[in-house]
Amino acid sequence: MNKIVIVLLLCLPFTAYCQKYVTAGGIRMSKEGIGLSLQQKVFDHTTVGGIVLFNLNETSVGGLLEYHNNLLFTKSLNTYIGAGPVYGKYYNADSSYWGANVVFGLEYKVLLLPFVVSADLKPTVKPGQDDWFNIGMGITFRYVLIKEKRKLFDRNK
Repeated sequence: MNKIVIVLLLCLPFTAYCQKYVTAGGIRMSKEGIGLSLQQKVFDHTTVGGIVLFNLNETSVGGLLEYHNNLLFTKSLNTYIGAGPVYGKYYNADSSYWGANVVFGLEYKVLLLPFVVSADLKPTVKPGQDDWFNIGMGITFRYVLIKEKRKLFDRNK
């Protein structure tokens, strides 16, 4: 696991094309459960996203601010890192929590198709809970709802 984090951090300085979409939404599957994911580009290299996860014990809602960069000068493969708040509610204990997520991942925009696949590590801290820290791993499949418009001529170059 440490090797994956090191590789992701080493790849962050490579910048070029990044994300090929403006808005994408889909399904996230992880050991924490299954859920919905929505991601919106707000600036070059930056997205905001939301994740709603469901499992047998709880429901959680989280927001993430993510920074994206290309991996090895490719146009379709990105690394990303981000963080954000999470709120969850346990079913059986009738209690809730606030916490924080951090995410490190790889994202691939499928060539010629409106799909994005990502895999990530998502450590979560939930202060005051028995399970106050865990590291989740997940895969997300998103459909590109709004694709980025191609610029034929860039006047800044």
